Amino acid sequence: MLVSIYMPTKNRVELLQRAVESVLAQTHREIELWVVNDGSTDATREYLDRVSAADPRLKAIHNERSLGAPASRNLAIQRANGVFVTGLDDDDSFHERRIEALVNAWQAHEAAGQKFSCLFTQDLWASPNASEVSNKPARVELADMFAFNLIGNQVFTKREYFIQAGLFDEHMPAWQDLDMFMRLLRKFGTALLVDEPLYILDLAPRGDRISVGNRSRIESAYERLANKWRDQPAAAQQALFLQLFGRLYGFDFEARDFKRFLRFGVHGRTLRTLAGILLRQRARRRSNDAARSAPHVLMFPKHSDNPYLNTLSERLERRGARVDDFTFARAVNGRYDVVHIHWPDLHLHARSSWRSVGKQARLALVMMYLRARGTRIVWTVHNLKPHERHHSLPERLFPLWYPRLCTHVIAMTAHGLAAAQQEFPSLKRKVAAVIPHGHYREAYPRAERRSDARAKLDLQDRFTFLFFGNIRPYKNVPGLIAAFRALPHDAVQLLIVGQPQKMDIDALQQSVADDPRIRLRLEFVTDRDVPLYMGAADVVVLPFDSILNSGSMLLALSFNRAVLAPRIGSLPEIQSKVGARWVTLYDAPLSQEHLIEAMRQDVSDDLQADLAAFDWDAVIQQTLDLYGQRDRTSSLAPAKTISAVSDTR
Repeated sequence: MLVSIYMPTKNRVELLQRAVESVLAQTHREIELWVVNDGSTDATREYLDRVSAADPRLKAIHNERSLGAPASRNLAIQRANGVFVTGLDDDDSFHERRIEALVNAWQAHEAAGQKFSCLFTQDLWASPNASEVSNKPARVELADMFAFNLIGNQVFTKREYFIQAGLFDEHMPAWQDLDMFMRLLRKFGTALLVDEPLYILDLAPRGDRISVGNRSRIESAYERLANKWRDQPAAAQQALFLQLFGRLYGFDFEARDFKRFLRFGVHGRTLRTLAGILLRQRARRRSNDAARSAPHVLMFPKHSDNPYLNTLSERLERRGARVDDFTFARAVNGRYDVVHIHWPDLHLHARSSWRSVGKQARLALVMMYLRARGTRIVWTVHNLKPHERHHSLPERLFPLWYPRLCTHVIAMTAHGLAAAQQEFPSLKRKVAAVIPHGHYREAYPRAERRSDARAKLDLQDRFTFLFFGNIRPYKNVPGLIAAFRALPHDAVQLLIVGQPQKMDIDALQQSVADDPRIRLRLEFVTDRDVPLYMGAADVVVLPFDSILNSGSMLLALSFNRAVLAPRIGSLPEIQSKVGARWVTLYDAPLSQEHLIEAMRQDVSDDLQADLAAFDWDAVIQQTLDLYGQRDRTSSLAPAKTISAVSDTR
């Protein structure tokens, strides 16, 4: 029995891969997965086209412009061929038995003569610190949904039921699931529970969630939904209003909200609900008062697929700081001591030059507003320029204003700070600190022993060079392949692992086709597989054409793997901290002689690199110290800056 799964996605290819894999791994094999790429500008199209070519059960729809999640879901449901449909968000995943269990339950309920509209399951709530299973009731009626969405964010039902209920409302700014499920229950009756945690809900904090952060959007959704249910009893309408102040959002119930509450009358059940809301609100305010002495930080981004950012935010929070993920709404409406920006050029990616200029104008206006309010704007300089060119006009404009509007600057090495100040002279007048990139030892399990890792990867147990990470033009992977092919040794192999971006995949594959010593794994690597690939390596090669800082070098050293890299950027400074035994530098271009030199290093499994210079305790203390240093300006005039360059010995 064919089941269709719909999934909208936009610019989250790293998360998308986990979701797609969880669907294609279902024990119920009669499935089709409709993924709607809603105008993504990252590598989503390439990833979906590659997977759909390998597995025809994945069917990709590419929207040239973004239509929004509801419209994308509707598009997939309308094209679906299955008897049943269900959904998946691109940042969540399925238990491998989810579809099998739902199909079996539906057939059992039908055989028993039950009338029902849809099925739902328990959720496994997965957060960075813990996991928990939901406690949903065995059945949900329409009346229950006015007080709370007890179903969750996905149902399993017949495709014809979805269509007859009217599909998703494409004009709802939020609460699309609640709205759809209420209409489904009104038309076809009760929703029944399959009491297993078969949907894995990712609760990692991110600013791109519709369900959090923007009160005006949530209130607009409420008004639209409430208008559809004006014929319901006043108590039900009042309960729906109180969903605005539930645990999910944390919005304060203010004096003006009492008038809106009382227009529905006085009802015992909703009065008890309101009392609970007010008690939680009081406790939250007391907690906020206690934490007010710690810095309140707006981080861009707070979380990503790079564990460096996750560790930085989590360690700051352990020290008492409050760290939120950046959104423009939070920047304008919130009160933050610090706005900390990594990779500001990510704000400016756009399909056209003029859209990019428009994004620059938005960011510049917000930064000027923050400066006027006395907010410290901290820039961690990871790169001097974007690795890939997008649009020449905005790239020329950006350095003219962005460094001037920052108040503080962090560089990861003394060389990086000097290079940044030379590239952007206005940074010489800013509060500055050299704070190293923390290691990755706490982010991953230990690497497996080389022989075990190679066996699991179906590699021969011989000396192994590894390239690991996104394969982008500036990383010069073709140069590494050419140098390795010139090696006269047979008892050596090169493993290239990563997702190509703006690269000719066919050319890469052709360049290694006649050399059995070279293995390509051109795919995104999940965190759980990083120790496996690092474990297989003797030497990690970073053949970059250009670089300022290298998280890849710290990643390899964190797994106690030797590194071969060019003598450019801040890499010599990192070598001085860990020693030439661990980092071999060469003068470009990379050649077979450099690879042979790296093979002479002692790389036994028992050696451990000394990464004391990259200790997270010191990194966090220096970051908090920098946050506490005030910019000596009260306006947008150039800063008379304190020099706060940390000792990096």
